[in-house]
Amino acid sequence: MKVILSIGNPINKDDNIANLIIDKLTLPENTKIFKGFIMPENFMIPISKLNPEVLYIIDAIDFKGNIGDIKVFEMDDFDLVPETTHNVPISFFKRFVDCKYIVIGIQPKDVSTGEEITEELKNKESEIVEKINSILQ
Repeated sequence: MKVILSIGNPINKDDNIANLIIDKLTLPENTKIFKGFIMPENFMIPISKLNPEVLYIIDAIDFKGNIGDIKVFEMDDFDLVPETTHNVPISFFKRFVDCKYIVIGIQPKDVSTGEEITEELKNKESEIVEKINSILQ
Protein backbone atom coordinates (compact mmCIF):
# COMPACT_ATOMS: atom_id res chain seq x y z
CA MET A 1 0.00 0.00 0.00
CA LYS A 2 1.04 3.58 -0.71
CA VAL A 3 -0.03 6.53 1.41
CA ILE A 4 0.09 10.17 0.37
CA LEU A 5 0.08 12.86 3.05
CA SER A 6 -0.23 16.53 2.15
CA ILE A 7 1.02 19.21 4.51
CA GLY A 8 0.29 22.93 4.42
CA ASN A 9 -1.31 25.85 6.15
CA PRO A 10 -4.43 27.06 4.31
CA ILE A 11 -3.91 30.62 5.51
CA ASN A 12 -0.27 30.91 4.42
CA LYS A 13 -0.62 31.41 0.66
CA ASP A 14 1.62 28.96 -1.26
CA ASP A 15 2.16 26.80 1.82
CA ASN A 16 -1.26 25.26 1.07
CA ILE A 17 -0.38 24.03 -2.44
CA ALA A 18 -0.07 20.36 -1.43
CA ASN A 19 -3.57 20.33 0.08
CA LEU A 20 -4.99 21.92 -3.07
CA ILE A 21 -3.41 19.55 -5.58
CA ILE A 22 -3.77 16.25 -3.71
CA ASP A 23 -7.37 15.81 -4.90
CA LYS A 24 -6.26 16.35 -8.52
CA LEU A 25 -3.71 13.53 -8.53
CA THR A 26 -4.27 10.29 -10.43
CA LEU A 27 -3.83 7.79 -7.66
CA PRO A 28 -2.20 4.43 -8.25
CA GLU A 29 -4.14 1.36 -7.14
CA ASN A 30 -4.05 0.61 -3.43
CA THR A 31 -3.30 4.22 -2.43
CA LYS A 32 -4.82 6.19 0.43
CA ILE A 33 -4.58 9.98 0.88
CA PHE A 34 -4.61 12.15 3.98
CA LYS A 35 -4.76 15.93 4.10
CA GLY A 36 -2.52 16.80 7.01
CA PHE A 37 -2.90 20.59 6.81
CA ILE A 38 -1.01 22.05 9.79
CA MET A 39 -1.24 18.96 12.01
CA PRO A 40 0.09 16.05 9.95
CA GLU A 41 1.28 14.34 13.13
CA ASN A 42 -2.40 13.66 13.94
CA PHE A 43 -2.47 11.16 11.07
CA MET A 44 0.56 9.09 12.06
CA ILE A 45 -1.37 6.47 14.05
CA PRO A 46 -4.03 5.93 11.32
CA ILE A 47 -1.27 5.77 8.70
CA SER A 48 0.78 3.31 10.77
CA LYS A 49 -2.25 1.01 11.03
CA LEU A 50 -2.32 0.81 7.23
CA ASN A 51 1.25 -0.54 7.30
CA PRO A 52 2.27 1.26 4.09
CA GLU A 53 5.24 0.26 1.98
CA VAL A 54 5.77 3.89 1.00
CA LEU A 55 4.64 7.16 2.56
CA TYR A 56 4.75 10.11 0.17
CA ILE A 57 4.73 13.46 1.93
CA ILE A 58 3.89 16.45 -0.27
CA ASP A 59 4.76 19.88 1.10
CA ALA A 60 5.82 23.38 0.07
CA ILE A 61 9.56 23.47 0.75
CA ASP A 62 11.88 26.35 0.00
CA PHE A 63 14.80 24.57 -1.64
CA LYS A 64 15.79 27.71 -3.59
CA GLY A 65 14.35 26.47 -6.89
CA ASN A 66 12.08 28.24 -9.34
CA ILE A 67 8.46 28.76 -8.33
CA GLY A 68 6.55 25.52 -8.87
CA ASP A 69 9.65 23.33 -9.22
CA ILE A 70 9.40 19.84 -7.76
CA LYS A 71 12.21 18.20 -5.84
CA VAL A 72 12.16 14.69 -4.42
CA PHE A 73 13.90 14.12 -1.10
CA GLU A 74 14.73 11.02 0.87
CA MET A 75 14.14 11.31 4.60
CA ASP A 76 17.90 11.51 5.25
CA ASP A 77 18.07 14.65 3.10
CA PHE A 78 16.30 16.65 5.78
CA ASP A 79 19.53 17.42 7.57
CA LEU A 80 20.33 19.51 4.48
CA VAL A 81 16.94 21.10 3.80
CA PRO A 82 15.73 24.39 5.29
CA GLU A 83 13.09 24.15 7.98
CA THR A 84 9.48 23.82 6.91
CA THR A 85 6.82 26.15 8.29
CA HIS A 86 5.34 23.43 10.49
CA ASN A 87 5.73 22.74 14.18
CA VAL A 88 6.93 19.17 13.79
CA PRO A 89 9.87 18.33 11.54
CA ILE A 90 9.14 15.81 8.80
CA SER A 91 11.82 13.47 10.21
CA PHE A 92 9.64 13.10 13.35
CA PHE A 93 7.24 10.84 11.41
CA LYS A 94 9.79 8.02 11.29
CA ARG A 95 9.04 7.37 14.96
CA PHE A 96 5.52 6.28 14.07
CA VAL A 97 5.57 4.67 10.65
CA ASP A 98 8.24 2.19 9.60
CA CYS A 99 8.31 2.40 5.81
CA LYS A 100 10.09 4.07 2.92
CA TYR A 101 9.56 7.84 2.89
CA ILE A 102 9.56 9.98 -0.20
CA VAL A 103 9.13 13.70 0.36
CA ILE A 104 7.95 15.72 -2.62
CA GLY A 105 8.78 19.38 -2.21
CA ILE A 106 7.06 22.11 -4.18
CA GLN A 107 8.92 25.42 -4.40
CA PRO A 108 6.64 28.20 -3.12
CA LYS A 109 6.90 31.89 -3.88
CA ASP A 110 5.25 33.33 -0.78
CA VAL A 111 4.18 31.65 2.46
CA SER A 112 3.07 34.80 4.26
CA THR A 113 -0.47 35.19 5.59
CA GLY A 114 -3.19 34.98 2.96
CA GLU A 115 -5.79 32.47 1.80
CA GLU A 116 -4.96 32.40 -1.93
CA ILE A 117 -1.89 30.86 -3.51
CA THR A 118 0.14 33.24 -5.67
CA GLU A 119 -0.70 33.61 -9.35
CA GLU A 120 2.75 32.31 -10.32
CA LEU A 121 2.20 29.06 -8.44
CA LYS A 122 -1.44 28.77 -9.51
CA ASN A 123 -0.30 28.99 -13.15
CA LYS A 124 1.99 25.98 -12.55
CA GLU A 125 -0.68 23.82 -10.93
CA SER A 126 -1.33 21.46 -13.85
CA GLU A 127 2.41 21.04 -14.41
CA ILE A 128 2.88 20.25 -10.72
CA VAL A 129 0.08 17.66 -10.80
CA GLU A 130 1.60 16.03 -13.90
CA LYS A 131 5.07 15.83 -12.34
CA ILE A 132 3.79 14.40 -9.08
CA ASN A 133 1.64 11.86 -10.93
CA SER A 134 4.76 10.61 -12.70
CA ILE A 135 6.58 10.28 -9.36
CA LEU A 136 3.71 8.27 -7.86
CA GLN A 137 3.57 5.73 -10.69
